[in-house]
Amino acid sequence: MKLILYGQKLCIALLLLGLTIPAYVAADGFPVINASYQNDSSDDDGDQNSLSIKEAEWKSKKSQLKTKGKGSNGGKVTLYSVASGQVLGQTTIKSGKWKIKATINGSVPCRVRAQVEGIAYVEKDVKNAPKDCDD
Repeated sequence: MKLILYGQKLCIALLLLGLTIPAYVAADGFPVINASYQNDSSDDDGDQNSLSIKEAEWKSKKSQLKTKGKGSNGGKVTLYSVASGQVLGQTTIKSGKWKIKATINGSVPCRVRAQVEGIAYVEKDVKNAPKDCDD
């Protein structure tokens, strides 16, 4: 799983300390590394050390984008369109799971980003997105 940590300052600090991490820079300029999001929640339900999008699917008959995933309990997930940056919804992770159903009247996203409290995010292509999605 790829988890993207915000902050070029983090990479610079690691480099100054002589530490290296396997990374590459994503198109938006943020470093992408293989890592896990750690929440301080002591609840043992669900997958405590990760953030994922298990499903991102466009339901054209309902004009609805259905997304669900897993993560650390108590984390606040915000769902974005990758292309536009538009916020599509927010929820809190409970029992290690989250889901957001967003009604969309405009342009359907080709790809979505789930972000936990500005710390980390993961992305996924939207299944059944129309050909004229918001590339």
